[in-house]
Amino acid sequence: MTQTKKNSAPKRPPSTGVPVVKLRGGSLHALRETLESIAIAFVLAFLFRTFEAEAFVIPTGSMSPSLQGQHKDVCCTECGYRFRTTASSEGADSRARYLAGRRDPALAEIIAGMCPMCRQTMPYRLDLPRGVPAHIDQQHVEQAPTYPGDRVLVNKYIYAQQDPQRWDVVVFKFPGNGEMNYIKRLVGLPQEVLQIYQGDIFIRAAETEEDFGIQRKPADKVQVMLQPVHDTQHDPSLLYRAGWPLRWDAAGGWQVEADADGQTVRQQYHFAPAAADSAELNWLRYQHRVPTEKDWLVARKFSRTGKYPGTTQSNGAKSVSTVGRCCLTVSASIGSVIWAWSVTWRSNKQPVSWCWTW
Repeated sequence: MTQTKKNSAPKRPPSTGVPVVKLRGGSLHALRETLESIAIAFVLAFLFRTFEAEAFVIPTGSMSPSLQGQHKDVCCTECGYRFRTTASSEGADSRARYLAGRRDPALAEIIAGMCPMCRQTMPYRLDLPRGVPAHIDQQHVEQAPTYPGDRVLVNKYIYAQQDPQRWDVVVFKFPGNGEMNYIKRLVGLPQEVLQIYQGDIFIRAAETEEDFGIQRKPADKVQVMLQPVHDTQHDPSLLYRAGWPLRWDAAGGWQVEADADGQTVRQQYHFAPAAADSAELNWLRYQHRVPTEKDWLVARKFSRTGKYPGTTQSNGAKSVSTVGRCCLTVSASIGSVIWAWSVTWRSNKQPVSWCWTW
């Protein structure tokens, strides 16, 4: 007969009164791996910044619109066009410089700007100073916040593999201060003489008597540098109701329908062959009419009273100045479209014109 022995519970060691601490090797190993990963990340970031690439923040608007510095993003209260305006003079550093020069630090604040589409001066702050001109609308003012500049990642050793190319955006040390970084577009190369005329770059080889030749920008560079000057969807009704003409002149077989009931003028252009002169071209001309501060003053006065300042006239179109006018002319005939560019200046009432057609 087999006898079984009952299992007895293990005996506990006698208590000595001293707490026993059990070390967890897994937790210490994980903590060590975390610290090592952080240290390696810092070393790699330092090496990447030193030898490969570095991030920069654009401080000013000198490269606008390609690169935006510190700026305000606003919407025009008259034409609804959204645009950006520079605000690089704002900030603690600018106020400190004004104080150091014993000037009022409030002068560093941007309080107003001009819409590039309808050319009205629009306030950006609620606390406007005294003496605001009458042509500025002070009833529809909103506080415009300031946003930081664009951030760019610069390849520091790309020119170790290739030569700099014209129109590249480059970052370099300012010659007068080795701690100051500048970001600009490259226009001149070694052994060249540069000439700037009306915004165009002309180049000739150094130590030669050759004629200067204009440097054309590539299409991709031109696209990022273009700035709109007019959009038919953003013609303010306030100006139109006061007699300010539209920029597109419909003549011949062209007809225009304009509705100024809303904030902007709704425009539709139609070509009617029945009303066109088949023997001549029917022109649809763009007149670059730019309203001034006086034009806005007249328009606001007319909107409030229905009369022009200083007169009792309540109807009729206001005269338009053509001094310094730049005209983009588009012509069309049945079956074909011809594009033409003409520029007209008026000096002492004598027009001087140039025209290119293609």
